[in-house]
Amino acid sequence: MVFFRTYLLLNIGAVAEWSCGGLQSLRRWFDSSTRLQEKEPRMKMKIITSIFFLIFLGVSAVNSEEDFSNYKKYGLTKTKFKLEEIAKELDHPWALTFIDNKHLVVTEKSGGVYKINISNGTKQAIKHEIQHIGYDGGSAQGGLLDAYFNNQDDYIYFTYSHDFKELHIDQKPRKSWGTAIARGKLKNDQIIGLEVLLIAEPKLPTNKHFGSRISIKDGMLFASFGERGQGMIAQDPTKHPGSIIRIKTNGEIPKDNPKFLGKNTWLAEIYTIGVRNPQGMTISPHDGEVYFSNHGPRGGDHIGKVKAGANYGWKDIAWGGKEYSGFSIGNTPFKKEYDKPVITWVPSMA
Repeated sequence: MVFFRTYLLLNIGAVAEWSCGGLQSLRRWFDSSTRLQEKEPRMKMKIITSIFFLIFLGVSAVNSEEDFSNYKKYGLTKTKFKLEEIAKELDHPWALTFIDNKHLVVTEKSGGVYKINISNGTKQAIKHEIQHIGYDGGSAQGGLLDAYFNNQDDYIYFTYSHDFKELHIDQKPRKSWGTAIARGKLKNDQIIGLEVLLIAEPKLPTNKHFGSRISIKDGMLFASFGERGQGMIAQDPTKHPGSIIRIKTNGEIPKDNPKFLGKNTWLAEIYTIGVRNPQGMTISPHDGEVYFSNHGPRGGDHIGKVKAGANYGWKDIAWGGKEYSGFSIGNTPFKKEYDKPVITWVPSMA
């Protein structure tokens, strides 16, 4: 047993250090697994602990005879945890990323970006020109979202709800937004050289289900695009919502994406389809593959593997979930023509 630490964003607007005893091989993964972020409208912290222990205790629906896992039946761990506040007075923080051994960059949904010293908790505002929509509290889910520092090129990659700043004929703002990806470099407490790499199309008026988590592997950037509450749009590979995309870190399209391998109708950036609101993504240290967490509706939260050409079935199926009204979705939780998650929770974890 060794001591390990991870850093969490809390709903109270603080960054905390979470320490406990555990296997050293888990630390690298869990440091990044804090990226499994908020449920709509908020997330209970136990989803992080449960996913952490489940994945690395080898819980897998692939190797199980059961279709669902019920977190209410889980036993309590005997591991002792310590939670220590590092920084506070953050306004709806959404993401954090290490830029070196001593500093985190944290985003706020309302647009703030801060560099935080994890040793003394000092907080320095970072200037930027990211064209995100505003957030003033409530259940709206858009704003400035993920941040991911890539030490291979020293860029910070951001996802956000892009504000097209369009006006109606009466000069009132037109409400239409899209999940977007941009990158820039941090210099003198400012993001410089900002480049917009991709903006999801079509732009939509719903302020929810943006997805927006980033992972980078071997020079390839994976990002999750939620279906914006539009359901079956996730089955349309000519549109970005409800998909996971794969591009090079400079924004170019890889020539081994599904479009070039038989999926002729797919947009060139799209790698996986049929997802609802995937707000978590990370690379497993066990097999080097990219995994995502996807919010089901009322039931059906799950972990899946990002695979070329995969289709997870939303909204033809709902992985055991229902509408919030209680009405059913589809006539069966899973179908053979769709890829099956690694593990699915009914009731929902978050």
